[in-house]
Amino acid sequence: MSKIYFNKNRLFPFLLLIGGFLSVLANFMMLPILALHAMNVFKLTAFGVGIICAIWPAILCTTTIFFGAFADRIGHEKALKIGLLFQILSFFLMSRSNSVTEFAISQVLFGLGKSFFGSSIRALLVSTCPQDRLPYFLRVNFFLINAACMIGPLAGVFLYDFFAKKTFLVCSLIYTFFLILFLFIEPSPETIHCSVKSEQRSSIIWSAVFQLCKNKNLLVWIIASFAIVFVFGVYESMMPLVLSIETKAIKFGFLLSLNGGTIALIQVLFLTFKSTLKAEYRITILGFAGFISGFFMFSLPILGEYKFLIGTLLFSCGEALLSPQMEIKLNDLSPEKYKATYFGISEIKQAGFFLGPLIGGLIYEEFGRSVLFISCTIILILSALLYIRTLHFRKIVTV
Repeated sequence: MSKIYFNKNRLFPFLLLIGGFLSVLANFMMLPILALHAMNVFKLTAFGVGIICAIWPAILCTTTIFFGAFADRIGHEKALKIGLLFQILSFFLMSRSNSVTEFAISQVLFGLGKSFFGSSIRALLVSTCPQDRLPYFLRVNFFLINAACMIGPLAGVFLYDFFAKKTFLVCSLIYTFFLILFLFIEPSPETIHCSVKSEQRSSIIWSAVFQLCKNKNLLVWIIASFAIVFVFGVYESMMPLVLSIETKAIKFGFLLSLNGGTIALIQVLFLTFKSTLKAEYRITILGFAGFISGFFMFSLPILGEYKFLIGTLLFSCGEALLSPQMEIKLNDLSPEKYKATYFGISEIKQAGFFLGPLIGGLIYEEFGRSVLFISCTIILILSALLYIRTLHFRKIVTV
């Protein structure tokens, strides 16, 4: 097979940006219909829906360290291809599932695919783009991700109304397209510097675990990220049920698109500015403030459906400010040779997507919406207090 090789400082990172956009587009086509499909087709309760929604995050957070280390061993580009194959298969099985068991298996495959795919594509991006422009590439990546977050839910809801579970097949085809691109276009051999010497391979995981325990900033990063992912897990699994009960005027797919569109707009503004440590501190404070105020808004007994719109706008602003800063910080904490391993460790935060739907489903069934989102607000406040105290340890980074 004839392949096209691109210099690492020029075109290949843009292929990764496009691939990241396509993968998030497919994932966010699935997210708004996952809970509704489980509830409507398989007649599950809120807690049952929570279990289905929690399967892939549970697989992701329990395998990500090992698969990240495995990616450092075999090469990030090979691990990325494995992840793509798992994703293609998982969405295909979702489109063919006629029972809860089959659908649950498809979620297991999806979690395995994300475990390979997520750490590998991030490691490839940071190791093949020009290092002096890394913050810029990360912000462009974040912009494209959230553009996909805006388009994906609307496309998913629209297609699901007409094609039902065949919508998942469209997601499979999107991943197939990226795999085809990647098979023909990959980094030149001299630009791949992600392999690990054979004598070091057996100690990768233990070294990573040791660094996790030793590195205070990495621990704090994981805890803060876990809290954010936890409340997102609650939001993505329970909000469709809340909206279906409390209002017919707003669909969850619209809220996800509003979230992605708001973040993408803010990133366009951010790409024209630079910040130093002092500015970063203010950005982080404002980011957490947006998160906290948004989820508190969801708990209010007033404002009707408008509180869901206002709350989504608020936490979307917070996400746009905070998430790129945290991604840049994680890159600073990661040794060059073990990028995928450390990115794999960071995916421990995905336990929030596993616990969020489960705990959120229980709280919502027992205590209702207000208690559910007040609980999320408290978690975010505690996370902010912990994370902000560590900012003075961070080196200055141009964004």
